[in-house]
Amino acid sequence: MPSRALPSSVPPPVRLLLAPARPALPIRVTLALAAVAVGIAGYLHGRLFHEGYAQVAVIGPLFLLNEISSGVVIALLFLRRPWLFAIGALGISVGAVVSIVISHTTSLFGFAEQRYDARATTIIVAECVAAGLVLLAFGLAARFGLGAPGPVDAGDAAGDREAAGALEVGR
Repeated sequence: MPSRALPSSVPPPVRLLLAPARPALPIRVTLALAAVAVGIAGYLHGRLFHEGYAQVAVIGPLFLLNEISSGVVIALLFLRRPWLFAIGALGISVGAVVSIVISHTTSLFGFAEQRYDARATTIIVAECVAAGLVLLAFGLAARFGLGAPGPVDAGDAAGDREAAGALEVGR
């Protein structure tokens, strides 16, 4: 399938986010693990929404929004937009953790919780893991590069082997 090139007038940072990319294997694995963590937290937010949080003004719709946006962001990774995924995942994860901490220490939009139950703890852990993995992927990108924008070709397999070899020998 032919890929559609972005116009040359698109600034490089935007091009990086919008164009398909295939970063080195260690970065892809790290981002895939981050996607699992985002998915777990999004799923739990959705469950809580359907188990009663739908009735809570403002907070209920935010739980649903978290679930939907988590799915959309994960889809970006499948669509080979790893850096757009990374920014979205970081925004969702950090936003969720900050919101949970605020709702447990004071109140958020008039909503306050007194204790952390198992699901809230799991959400916090999953969101922190996702954020940490995305930050690790950014660090790995500094080592291996961001991945060439544009169509993926057979040469990427050689780059994957080189990146995996660098991790093994500690270059």
